[in-house]
Amino acid sequence: MDSKSQRKNKMWAAFRTLYMTEGGSYEDTTAAYKRRVLQTFPDPGQDCDEFLKVTKAYVFLTTLHMRQVGLMKSGGALTNI
Repeated sequence: MDSKSQRKNKMWAAFRTLYMTEGGSYEDTTAAYKRRVLQTFPDPGQDCDEFLKVTKAYVFLTTLHMRQVGLMKSGGALTNI
């Protein structure tokens, strides 16, 4: 599987993790993340795997949004701020 296909699969997985449909805005992504955090934030002593999945999905999708609007280069450095 090529890199582009892997990114697309990762993007779809992130949308599913946040219970979103493809094409949501940055604001939609943030709202979905906040809803999922309320559902998955672990109580003390509980497993935090799902919460970490939600957080990783949010970071992945918001990074894509920032790259699309030119705020971030592919190396991860913020620009144009």
